[in-house]
Amino acid sequence: MSCEHASKIQIVFNAWREMKFKHISRLGIEIIAILDSHLPLQQYDKQEDVVLSLAIYTSPSDPWTNSAAFQNATALLQKYHHAATEPAVLVEHILRDQMRPLFLHSATPAVTPAGRKAMTPMRRAHEDITSETVSKAWKHSRIYMLTVLRWALSNLNAKDIESNWPLLIPPILTLLDDTAAPMKAKGCALLTELLSRTSPSLLARTGLGSVMHDALMPCLLYLPPLTPVDESIGLLDAAYPALIVLSRIQYPSTPPHPPISSTTRTRTGSQNELSTTPPRIRSLMEIYHTGLLPGHAHCVETPSMLTALLSHAVPLVSEMGVHSVVLLPTIMPLLAGILADPFATASPRLILGAATAMRGVMVSAWPRVCFWKEEVLRGVLVARVRIARDLDDHEDEDGEDSEGKEEEEEGDSGVRGRITLVLRDILRLLRAIATSFSSKEEGGIKEKDLLGVELHDLVAAHPLLIRDQALLLGP
Repeated sequence: MSCEHASKIQIVFNAWREMKFKHISRLGIEIIAILDSHLPLQQYDKQEDVVLSLAIYTSPSDPWTNSAAFQNATALLQKYHHAATEPAVLVEHILRDQMRPLFLHSATPAVTPAGRKAMTPMRRAHEDITSETVSKAWKHSRIYMLTVLRWALSNLNAKDIESNWPLLIPPILTLLDDTAAPMKAKGCALLTELLSRTSPSLLARTGLGSVMHDALMPCLLYLPPLTPVDESIGLLDAAYPALIVLSRIQYPSTPPHPPISSTTRTRTGSQNELSTTPPRIRSLMEIYHTGLLPGHAHCVETPSMLTALLSHAVPLVSEMGVHSVVLLPTIMPLLAGILADPFATASPRLILGAATAMRGVMVSAWPRVCFWKEEVLRGVLVARVRIARDLDDHEDEDGEDSEGKEEEEEGDSGVRGRITLVLRDILRLLRAIATSFSSKEEGGIKEKDLLGVELHDLVAAHPLLIRDQALLLGP
């Protein structure tokens, strides 16, 4: 039998086994739901095992879960929420008796069993690759336990998390230490939920802030082609929020909107900040310089990746507040270049992402935006011209397959309409920012009036922009 034939047989067998497991699990959950009217959960001899079995089906995105099993499982757990989340079930059985032994042989060496930073991390023992199915059963035969861990964590409050810290930290950091992007994404999502209910004092006492930061930063560089696009996007969507929340908990004293005079400048040609830069801002700038900028340069030919990266620019810049003015020399030409790209209309969602990011940057870094008005106008007006021309071309097409593209064009036209609204917001925001600096006068004409004159001249220079003059410029 050839290897190709054996591979096809294995794929068919795995699909059959997965479908069989889904049907069996659905029947099992339905039986528990039917028995509930005669035998409530509290009367089970092993109610903790029933709770664990129900918790396995609390994530509709899992391949072993279908809609019926998810609905029945969540309904039963909500009905018996008090019994399912009591310490004997949630902490002692699920976290201590099930989770702790499961991650014991693959725990990261950077953390002690007590959930604190290891001062002298031990080197991980060499493992035979064939034994991974045993040492990392949570990744293979018992992968469903990760859903149980997420459910358990979602039912713990801040006090419970602090008292059970040694039971929660090792599994989460072990997931972040794994090499597979999906496992890292699960670890990032769990860490974000954990940190949302973690006090800054607890993170400082355990010394795990730097450990978490060092575990999260490499996730930003899991990019194509070494990482599949869908896996990379899923990991980035989980890693950036985790890093932002971590910076907020690790450095809680940084004021979000300090005076402009206290804003720290970076040295020319270097990413080394002066000693007066707040620690949280240094951490956020590291995310920008290590993640967003290299990611854009590496994925410039992958529109879906660029769209995913740009979606995280607004939360990052918003978290920096007015400190984000130091990013303008790099981020404004980057966004304007995407908007003015002659091939950008092939991916309308990328244009929408770049325009939304530019609007967010202007809101946060408004005191210095006027110095970059040329880049703003270049990106906005060129993008609008190309979108208008693209719409005209679609209207003039009489191709035979136009009916087959009707649904796709309808979606793209909706995105193009949203792009136009965002571009309009950018121009109005630019004029509002110029208004705040209207004390300067040049030749008897105020600066805000000069910007208005420039905008009207630029719009009047192209027939496609003249058509949208009222929409773009407004009153």
